[in-house]
Amino acid sequence: ELPAERKQRFREQMALSEYDAGILTSDLETGNYFDAVVRASLRPGEAAAAADYKLCANWVINEVLAKRNADNLPPGQFAVGEGTLGYLLQLLRAGDISARTAKDLFAEFWEQSKAGGFVAPGGSTQQVDELIATRGLRQVSDTGAIEAIIDQVLAANQKSVEEFRAGKEKAFNALVGQAMKATKGKGNPATINEL
Repeated sequence: ELPAERKQRFREQMALSEYDAGILTSDLETGNYFDAVVRASLRPGEAAAAADYKLCANWVINEVLAKRNADNLPPGQFAVGEGTLGYLLQLLRAGDISARTAKDLFAEFWEQSKAGGFVAPGGSTQQVDELIATRGLRQVSDTGAIEAIIDQVLAANQKSVEEFRAGKEKAFNALVGQAMKATKGKGNPATINEL
């Protein structure tokens, strides 16, 4: 696939902006890496939506390429493998980990590669699973568990509940904050907001 054809595919099939498609096709290796990240971010048989492509593009441009440039790595050298990054994004999209956890693990794997002189990419899907398990990083998305916590938060913060009912939007944010605190930051923010 020629660079112009790849750029057109990124624009038309993936609905990426001209800017994003241009960066992702600036060299052959970056385009290949991005395509591989997209594939790795999908579960078997799952089709990608425009938001999934955009998420992958944002990570490759804003995290991978920014770090690659900061560390003066040549095109084609990526300190975190596409399979590892794709798997992190798969877990993030599924709500299994938070964006903060994904960024922290990505940075840790990058530093792991850097410490080894960038000879090999840092991290692996197995290492991702092990770190999530041993550090208790899995995000809580179970609505039953979160509902119980929200009930406790509402009962303990009657003043904020009354302020919210009186139309004060800041009170809602305070209640969400208390629920996040009660889940030790592991509650899925979207689920908490919705409930």
